[in-house]
Amino acid sequence: MRSCVALLILGSLTIQASATTLRGTLRNMTTGEVGRASSVRLVDAAGGMNQIGTLIDVEGDFVLTDLPQRPGAPYLIQTQHDGVLYSQSVMLNAEEVDVVVEIYDASDDMSLLRLSMHHLVFERHEAKLAVMEFMEFDNASDPPVSVWRDQGPIIVQLPQGAMEPFEVSVSLASGMPLKQELLETDDETVYTVASALKPGKTRVVIRYALPYDGSPYDFKSRLSYPVGHQSVMLSPDDILLTSAQLKKSDGASPMPGYGVYIGEPSEAGLELAFQLSGGSTHAVDPEADPHAGLDQGGHGPNDGHNHDTIESIAVRPHRFATARARVLLMGGLGALLLLGMFLARGAPKAPKANPLDELEEALMRGELDPTKFAERAEKLQARSRG
Repeated sequence: MRSCVALLILGSLTIQASATTLRGTLRNMTTGEVGRASSVRLVDAAGGMNQIGTLIDVEGDFVLTDLPQRPGAPYLIQTQHDGVLYSQSVMLNAEEVDVVVEIYDASDDMSLLRLSMHHLVFERHEAKLAVMEFMEFDNASDPPVSVWRDQGPIIVQLPQGAMEPFEVSVSLASGMPLKQELLETDDETVYTVASALKPGKTRVVIRYALPYDGSPYDFKSRLSYPVGHQSVMLSPDDILLTSAQLKKSDGASPMPGYGVYIGEPSEAGLELAFQLSGGSTHAVDPEADPHAGLDQGGHGPNDGHNHDTIESIAVRPHRFATARARVLLMGGLGALLLLGMFLARGAPKAPKANPLDELEEALMRGELDPTKFAERAEKLQARSRG
């Protein structure tokens, strides 16, 4: 094991507790051998993402000592390897905690990627369309590698007329969405996102608006990856979609009041094209009322679904500051995922929720303070031990 240069930064603690020693092992999942990282740092996920400790130039095993012990509250181990940042949650709930940190070698081979799902949601508000574009990337590389290039491996082409601000979040299928930025390219409609696509599934959500007064609007966007399942959802459902590539679904919509159109799998480089026209408008201007369309629990249209179940399989949107983002279907993303599951495997089956995971995500969203989180997490852990 090479020697590590450690810089320990202790911040203010919300909850006073005894110290913890964290013993970790880097594992390179591409080679199956001992891993090496340019840096390993511990971040307080519940305390404003404050940096607790950092190790430089690490190979194999590492140790961080005198860490704040806080049972039930999550921390993040962030590891930099081959230009890619990896984040892994860890609980400091004992005097000594052991963890294996998984990293991968990086590749710039874009052919390793495909879009397992590509969905678009359009919601009309007065003279504009609020748009949510959902992409689920599948990196099934063997041996597993992270796909990364300096200009960003996620290529996004926005339609003509797309209005800023553009809002982007990226997450692993089981992780917390993190806010990202669209980076400009030489083509004014093409952007990239500088977020590595790691083995498995990565979800990207993009929000923007389009000017729309009901007159025919031609939507065009080129997809840089092979696409598995594709759909478009429209609200209200009297908006007319005309396309040779998309057909109206014969089944019931996952969200009543939304029209659903389904597309065929396609190869990389397809230009997705369709025309929208007509459609009634929503009664409330979301810029005037930031909670328009949401119930008291912060959910979207009352569709009769159990939204807790829907959100257990959905990417939770990042809390962007604009009113438009808060309005744009908190339940809609769950509906898109349900639709994708239906297309892929038939009738959707929601996985059994993990109560501790739900508590962690509530803490991340700011719905629980660290004290209440720790109390509830301790009760859950005690129950599972009993």
